[in-house]
Amino acid sequence: EEVRCGTMAASEVDAREVPSEDVGSVRKPFAAEASPVASEMRASKTVVGAETETVGPQTPAMSDEADGGDGDDVEDSFDLDEDGERAEGEDDLDLTAEMARLGLDEEGEAREGGGEDADRESFDLDDSRDASAVMEEEEAEARRRVDAEFEMGLRRAELKHVELELKLVASEEAVRAAREALAAAEAARESVQAEAHAAWEEVGEVERRIAEESARREEEDAAKHKAARQARAVVEADELRKRGNEAYRNGECAEAESAYKSAIDALESCDIALVEPSHLTLRTNRAAALMALGRMRQALEECERVLEINPTNVRALSRAGNCCVKLGNLVAAKAHVDAILSAPGATPEDLLSANEQHQKILVASVERDRLVGNDAYRRGDYRGALTWYDAALEAAKDATETDALAAVKVGLHTNRAAAHLMRGAPLAAAEDCCAALRLDSAHTKAQVRLARCLLQLGDFAEARQEATDVAERAGGELQSKSEARGVLEDINAVESAVRDAGDALKMAEIKLQQKENASSEGGAFADDFDVAGAAAEALKSVDAAVALAPAVPDLAT
Repeated sequence: EEVRCGTMAASEVDAREVPSEDVGSVRKPFAAEASPVASEMRASKTVVGAETETVGPQTPAMSDEADGGDGDDVEDSFDLDEDGERAEGEDDLDLTAEMARLGLDEEGEAREGGGEDADRESFDLDDSRDASAVMEEEEAEARRRVDAEFEMGLRRAELKHVELELKLVASEEAVRAAREALAAAEAARESVQAEAHAAWEEVGEVERRIAEESARREEEDAAKHKAARQARAVVEADELRKRGNEAYRNGECAEAESAYKSAIDALESCDIALVEPSHLTLRTNRAAALMALGRMRQALEECERVLEINPTNVRALSRAGNCCVKLGNLVAAKAHVDAILSAPGATPEDLLSANEQHQKILVASVERDRLVGNDAYRRGDYRGALTWYDAALEAAKDATETDALAAVKVGLHTNRAAAHLMRGAPLAAAEDCCAALRLDSAHTKAQVRLARCLLQLGDFAEARQEATDVAERAGGELQSKSEARGVLEDINAVESAVRDAGDALKMAEIKLQQKENASSEGGAFADDFDVAGAAAEALKSVDAAVALAPAVPDLAT
């Protein structure tokens, strides 16, 4: 009866379904969630109940014979533990205990008593059969009790499972409600955050406006203060300019330069850009004062600052050209002067001054090249000296002819003649000497050098005449006279060497003729005179005499 009640309770539990709104998935009936072992036990209990109603109390072995293979399933259902696994040795342990309680052994026979006789074996056999039936019935009853306990345990577990499922559903409902509350809180938080962000942006905008207004007010105050300082600086600079002009007119160049510099510093200290004509005049006036003091580089810097603002400022160009001439940069000086000639605002006086300055630059260029050529000559670089002398004479062609320039050109021709002589070119040297004498016929150095050139060219008569003219000239330079006498001595030596060489050559010719005559008459010429050696010696002495020249001729200028 307990088995049938348990089966009905299981059927009712299986018929119920759990609500399917917990985790978003459809829940299955509790019967579907029951373990396979529970299902097998319920099936076995149904079979046992049916057998009990029809045939009365039977042992599991009898059921096995009636149902075929189903008895194994029933027997196995009682041998499962709570985890659905077979408990090893459990069935054997219960049967052994029951048999021990009934006094039977493993074959179902009663244990032999200690004092029974052999003649009672037949009677004991009948008793053992009845005892075996009783034992089987008791064993079946014991199994039914065990099955009932298992069924009750299963029902309790299923009821507990139902209770927990209900709690799970309740908890999931609570979670769902909590999630909805959390979503609402999140939405509220985002809304508050958006409002806070907008408020913060508004604060930033207000702060930016406040900062802009403060900066604008500071700029206005600074501009007012700067304007006041600049106005005072302009007045002060004008006073200093007047003071500097007065000092420059009085020849106090140092005081004038200091006043001009103070005026410039006063304007620059107030951030006034010196771009106005009056400001540029301060720089050109300071440049003039610096030039008077001999500070050419600083004066040139002031002029260049003016030219950066106004490239056609005539005063700055003129004074920059003069500074470049003094510093030896004649190319830059010429560029500044040429800029004056093409300046749109140049007056006729400016143009006339620029032309004069241009002539000065040419003369300075000639002088520079001459000095560089002289240095090369003294170092023994005669080729380099000729290059610089050529450049100086070429620059002199563009300069206006003056007495000073003519004197420079005479010296250049004479010096170039000396360089040609040292390089063994007497003809080119003679041409330079003639050019110098055309410019200054009384130039004794050029005349003496011409005599030397004529000597090397073999014109002894002309050489003697030029040298004699210098040596006998009254009031001539002592150095030129001494050099002229040296030329005369060289002329005498060369003429003597030439005469001796001529005599030696004549003697060699006579001996050669005598030898030829003796050979034609068939006789022997007994004189051992070396005709070829005498002729070679004579020619060598002539060459040595003609090549006479001073080791280092003195420069004319």
